[in-house]
Amino acid sequence: MHINANCECNENTSKNNKQQTNKQTNMTNHYSDIRIQQQIDGTMQWVPAPPDFAAAYMQYKARPAYSPEVPSNYETRFLVYRVENNCYMPTRIQRSDTGDTHAIMDCADVKVFLQDAEPVNWYPARNYQMWAFRDFIYDPARPERKFYASKYSSHLFFQRGSSNRTVTDIDIDGLSPNIIFSISRNENGSVYYERNDAQGTRVRICDHEGARAGFRGFYNRITMDPGMIVSQAPAQAPQFQQSNAPYASPTISEILLAVASQPMPYYTASSASCSIPLQLPPGISTMKTSVEDDQCILCYENAKNLTFSPCGHNVTCSECYPKLIKPRECPVCKQCITSLR
Repeated sequence: MHINANCECNENTSKNNKQQTNKQTNMTNHYSDIRIQQQIDGTMQWVPAPPDFAAAYMQYKARPAYSPEVPSNYETRFLVYRVENNCYMPTRIQRSDTGDTHAIMDCADVKVFLQDAEPVNWYPARNYQMWAFRDFIYDPARPERKFYASKYSSHLFFQRGSSNRTVTDIDIDGLSPNIIFSISRNENGSVYYERNDAQGTRVRICDHEGARAGFRGFYNRITMDPGMIVSQAPAQAPQFQQSNAPYASPTISEILLAVASQPMPYYTASSASCSIPLQLPPGISTMKTSVEDDQCILCYENAKNLTFSPCGHNVTCSECYPKLIKPRECPVCKQCITSLR
């Protein structure tokens, strides 16, 4: 699809934009690896972007993190945009004179959100994670899930549901064998990779600073209070079977709205009683979900299946609830939790 990149721009503005973009490019050369996808010898390959392509892309990236996702016009010659103006979709660059379009990305700006790191934050992805992320995002088939493995990996270690025919070899030499994981999307389009461990741990992975800042802000807002600090799980933590039972939970925006509009509580839990979890509802069970708004804010894996009474907030699953340092105090509004349902 051809996108019109024409706009009015006087000569002085063009020169100023070029000078500013050159400055931005020089400042970030050591931290960027901007590449475009080209067909070479019959195969699509990622090659370093020409200087003018890189400058156009850097102008696109230089916008404030919370700016709306809209196309960026560079000197009326290039248009850089995300497919569907969606921060989780591929980035393209289009020449206004020929209409030629290429996939483009900064391969040095793919990051993963690590909750088992100190501090919890976005960290640069490993080279094989970046390779798989790029392969997944720019796959024209838009698969729901793809399996990846380093070269010479044994099929005995493949993830459930995968086989030699469905696993994509990571085309990076020197990797240890049996590096195995998959990449999928949540229903809102955000991308995560699933580790090949017993828990199938999910880790967010993203190349868009605005999306990363938004997710980090949400995580901070929910976990900044001491009541949300996670402690080690009890040695005999109860195990639950998955269930298809229906459940209802507020969206992330509703949670944030509730936090912002909540009046001061009439009473709070005492420090002595806060450390003792309440008894879980009988017969409660957990269910995994890929719907981000429905996920427990601690594990980002199970669906939220507990409602605190009397405040009515619903933010955790029954497996993570006992891990709260203050399991008798609502982490959202600070009211005392008298029962769980």
